[in-house]
Amino acid sequence: MACEVSNDAHNANDGLSLTGDLSMLGILPQEHLTVFQNMASFRNMLVHRYENIDDELVFGIFKKRLEDFDLFMVLIMDWAGQTLLRKIHAANIT
Repeated sequence: MACEVSNDAHNANDGLSLTGDLSMLGILPQEHLTVFQNMASFRNMLVHRYENIDDELVFGIFKKRLEDFDLFMVLIMDWAGQTLLRKIHAANIT
């Protein structure tokens, strides 16, 4: 489901709205939404404005905010694990 939502949202919108969509679906907690929207903005800056990037700025962000990627991975893996457990539980009931 997350992949379908992710693909549909990515095709229609940018990463900022994708993080909002994932938050509305309960995949990403609301309290971390700003962090992930900032990550999407940073990614957009790297991809679309790479010729104007300040290397010091990029290095500083990587140095100070690398744990945001770990948080994102943990939250997605937790959601995926919970979804799998619900499917296993539902299969055992029927």
